Amino acid sequence: MAVPVAVTKVEIGVSATEGQHLDLVGIEYAGDRQMGSGGWEITVRINEDEYPALFLQDVQTDGKKAVVPGGENNPIGYFAITESAEGKTRTITYESGKTYVARASNMLMNEEEKYIVEIKLICIGTRTASP
Repeated sequence: MAVPVAVTKVEIGVSATEGQHLDLVGIEYAGDRQMGSGGWEITVRINEDEYPALFLQDVQTDGKKAVVPGGENNPIGYFAITESAEGKTRTITYESGKTYVARASNMLMNEEEKYIVEIKLICIGTRTASP
């Protein structure tokens, strides 16, 4: 029987340094799958209240955002998912500058009848899990 894994936060921003990223904690779901011989497709479902903060967060030192309406999305400097199971925590970090928002807009409704925003990201680099 599989052990349930809880996603405790998703981090997005310029770097892992405090003050350089945003912690999203209203997470309904986060997971990834490998694409072909390399790269990752990442799915994150966040509470609708977290949605505006995601779009306002800087992801590069020059103030660029992850999502550019009507334009090409910018590479994300720091993106990580933290999950826990059986009292153990691990963080999955995706390669800096190689992770992009591919789509953000599917609205879903959860059991509490609250809206959830589904975000698809693509990492064309590495994925590192620790510990």
